[in-house]
Amino acid sequence: DLRSERLYDLGTALAAGGRLENAIPLLESADKGGVPGAAYNSGTGALVQSQPDIALDWLRRAMLTDPDDLQAKHNYELA
Repeated sequence: DLRSERLYDLGTALAAGGRLENAIPLLESADKGGVPGAAYNSGTGALVQSQPDIALDWLRRAMLTDPDDLQAKHNYELA
């Protein structure tokens, strides 16, 4: 839905800007709304912020959603 997509956009922008604490709830909502990529962006943001436990959870979810996502697998290994 449009709301979930907007939450994804805002969450992704916040995560890219280093504001993971603000981004995570938005990306969680987007993920629950079925937006592809929300789990990956959450995991990658957590990885960049040196939060490997959070990154592992999100990236595992991303890989379950898209088993062919090589970037999610790579970032999971880094975490």
